Amino acid sequence: MDENLKQPLFIDFEASSLNADSYPIEVAWSLEDGTIESHLINPYAIDSWTDWDPMAQTIHGLSRNTLSNEGKHLKWVAQRMNEVLADKVLLTNAYEFDLDWCETLFKAADEKMHFTFGDAWQVFGQHLGVCSSIEKRVSRQNLYHELTKVSEQAWKQVTGEQHRASVDVQQLIEMWGIVTK
Repeated sequence: MDENLKQPLFIDFEASSLNADSYPIEVAWSLEDGTIESHLINPYAIDSWTDWDPMAQTIHGLSRNTLSNEGKHLKWVAQRMNEVLADKVLLTNAYEFDLDWCETLFKAADEKMHFTFGDAWQVFGQHLGVCSSIEKRVSRQNLYHELTKVSEQAWKQVTGEQHRASVDVQQLIEMWGIVTK
């Protein structure tokens, strides 16, 4: 890896479902020193957060009971995110979903986000040298194919269950390591 190239920060959310009225139940992000901070979110502080998909639960493995017992209040989570992530850009591989869940969290917590999101795959693609440029035009399909291979390679380097926020963030860190070799 290029020593002058600073590792970006990554973020991932898990949610109650993929429905329009879904809400965040877990968030994790990486820090400059490479550590990952992760928090379960207790959805019971907000009466309107009732959406729940049992299929989503089988994927992320988080039950409502676990979230009730171990999850933190959403206002605390939003304030902690602002405290640690202020003025930073966090990359995600599910930009639209993660941004929506983050905005849902902050709106319910009556807090304003002091950080922004970026698209991890776009940044990875730029470092792979396969993004479109004046000299080189590569299709989005080829970019997706190359990044899928990098993603699969990165998953081989990660321990833990996929679809848990901290594990998914670790996978993004591994992808960064691969594309910047």
